[in-house]
Formats: sequence, structure tokens, C-alpha cells
Amino acid sequence: MFIMLIKSNLNLYNHKLQKKKRMRHLIYASFSLLMICLFFYTLFFSDYFTIKDIKIFGAESIPESLLKAEIAGALGMRSFVFLKNANIFAMPSDFLQNELKVKFPKIKTILVEKNIFKREVLFVVAERKATGITCKNDEGPCFYFDSEGVIFNSSPVILGAQVLKIIDDTINTDMILPNHKYLEAQIGLIGFLKNKALEQNNITLRYFSFLNDHGDISAETMQGFKIFFNSQIDPAEQIKVLDGILDREIKDQISNLDYIDLRVESRAYYKFK
Repeated sequence: MFIMLIKSNLNLYNHKLQKKKRMRHLIYASFSLLMICLFFYTLFFSDYFTIKDIKIFGAESIPESLLKAEIAGALGMRSFVFLKNANIFAMPSDFLQNELKVKFPKIKTILVEKNIFKREVLFVVAERKATGITCKNDEGPCFYFDSEGVIFNSSPVILGAQVLKIIDDTINTDMILPNHKYLEAQIGLIGFLKNKALEQNNITLRYFSFLNDHGDISAETMQGFKIFFNSQIDPAEQIKVLDGILDREIKDQISNLDYIDLRVESRAYYKFK
């Protein structure tokens, strides 16, 4: 009887002990959950981490006020219904970068840096530099392109021979900008040909046209004739062949020249009007 009483008391003690443990675990779990909720609330839903300042560096021709207005508009929206974009942790950096590039095609790259403690965001902008213009025809419309062949802004019609110019009948005002229209190698090639033709042959290339997908290029000269180049052949060699044909055969008949064709390696074909 005494032993049974002891066992009964032990069971009662263990039951109370387990109950206390369960209660303690429940309190710890509730406290942990409360702390986690408080942590996430402070991070994402309170105003404590709301962005206080936006700084922009590198913008040269794009007004800073327009950039800030576009950024502020995006920060005024919410992500996933609940999260505020103005929260420095929830701010959608990739979305903002893409939106700014679409809104301002002149932006080449944009870097976003966050200072969490100051609650400020720095936008470092690099703008595209105009290498030349491309036009549908001599009357336009025209657009600037950079050294990578990306069309990014509309351009006035420029008639001077100093600018690197492409005539392209696929150009139109409905194009979505920025538009990677040409290859970087193509822009580098026509730039080289324009400079070397003037430097070595005193021939001013007024504008260029891409004739096909095989690398054939037509250059209209200020002297009124055309030169056909092949982008698959060393451009320095083509300029050398051009120099030779002008000196040895064309000479003072250049005013009657219709075209010079350099598309066959180490050879030149020409035709008078």
C-alpha cells in the first residue's frame, strides 16, 4: 500500500513537471514568435526604415529632378500588396534600374547603393555618349547611336560631313528605345574607314549604308561617288588599295567617278559615270 502511494505521488509529480515544461515551452515559443513578428514589422512595415533621401551622381544631360520624380513614383507603390517600396529593404532595385533605363534611354548603366543606417539610396548613372547619327534618309528622322551601336535618342538632321552618319531605311519614329540596332564592330569599322579615307586619301565619307547581312558597306563621298567596302576584309588593306587606285588610275578624273568597289580582296573595280 505504501509503495503504491509513492508511485502515485511520483506520477503526480511527473505530470506536474511535464505540465510546467509544456507551459514554459509555450511561453518561450510565444515570446519567440512575438519577437520575430516585431522584428519583421520593424524591418518591413514600420516607418523606421523608410528611405529618407535619394542621391544621384553621374547624370549630365538628364535632369536630376526628372530622375528623382521617376524614382519617387516607383517608391510610392507597393510590392506584393503589403510591402512598401519606400522601405529600404523592400525597395525593388532591379525593377527601378529597368524602369529608369526604359524611361531614359540615354542611361547606359545605373548602379544602386543603399545606406541602411542613414536610410538613403545612391543612384550612380552613366550616360551613353553619341558616336554618330542614323537617319532614314537625308530628311530624317534621325537618332543618335553610341559606340556599341545602341540607338538611344532622337537627333536633328545634321548635314555636315564631320559627323559619323548612317542612312538606314528601316529607321522610324515608332522604334522602342534604347535599341541595339548595330554591332559594336560595325560602328568601329565605319569610324575607322571615315578617319583613314580622309587622312590618307583626302576623301570625305559623307554617310554609310549597310547593304546586306554579309558585311557589304556603301560609303557616299562628298566628291559625289560611292565606295563599296567589305567588313570581312582588313579595313587597312582596303584603304591601301583605295590609295593605290586613286593615285595610279583615277588621278584627276575623280569628278567623273561613279563608284569604286573594294569588296574583292586586294583588288579594286571602278566605274565612271
